[in-house]
Amino acid sequence: MKKAFEYFDTNGDGKIQRKEFREVLPSLNLNLTLTEIDEIFSMISTQNDDTLSQEDFCNTLDNNIKNRRLNVANEIEESLFKKIS
Repeated sequence: MKKAFEYFDTNGDGKIQRKEFREVLPSLNLNLTLTEIDEIFSMISTQNDDTLSQEDFCNTLDNNIKNRRLNVANEIEESLFKKIS
């Protein structure tokens, strides 16, 4: 997760400015509008200075990974239950 943070923190100051986020996120080819990118930034950031801390960024990634794992586990469980029934 630290490497991903560093990818966005292009000036290496330990925080991701909104400008950096706007410049880097489109390189992931997610086809997001500038408004969507700003909404994502605002949802993630707990800072009042228009930046993302490493903690905010990593917590968001960590929560996303945990939710995806839980969803996959639930899908597997449902699939197995249907086959047994």
